[in-house]
Amino acid sequence: GTYGVDYMEGVSLDQVWLTNHADINHVDLIKIDVEMYEMQVLNGAIYLLCNAVVDQIVMEVEFLKPQNNGGAMLPCSFSAMQNQLEKIGYDIWDTRREQCYTGKDLKAMPADVLFVLEDTSMSPAQRLRGTTSNPCQRFDLEA
Repeated sequence: GTYGVDYMEGVSLDQVWLTNHADINHVDLIKIDVEMYEMQVLNGAIYLLCNAVVDQIVMEVEFLKPQNNGGAMLPCSFSAMQNQLEKIGYDIWDTRREQCYTGKDLKAMPADVLFVLEDTSMSPAQRLRGTTSNPCQRFDLEA
């Protein structure tokens, strides 16, 4: 194959953050539009999402809806993604912040959704430290 056409190298958000920007502890917005590979992006950003305050994540979810993918097996499970983000403190809204979709079915959601961190006074790792079900425990840089 041809580099840049058939394949390319990639780096995770964690690699960029930990290597070059670990002093940044607040991010206003992350936009993710990767056509069904959202979970892989989130998994590659777990240190950032746990140890910094990321106020909002905008994500396109239209291609994850069963009616839009012909029932094909997808590389991304929206429910797993939703569950992971809710556990670290995110609610799901439409992009205008007019309707909250936390706990609702994917079919009811618009094409783009906004994951909003409920408590921005501290990082999820700090907030969840010492709790019994802490999804950030393995990734907590200060523990």
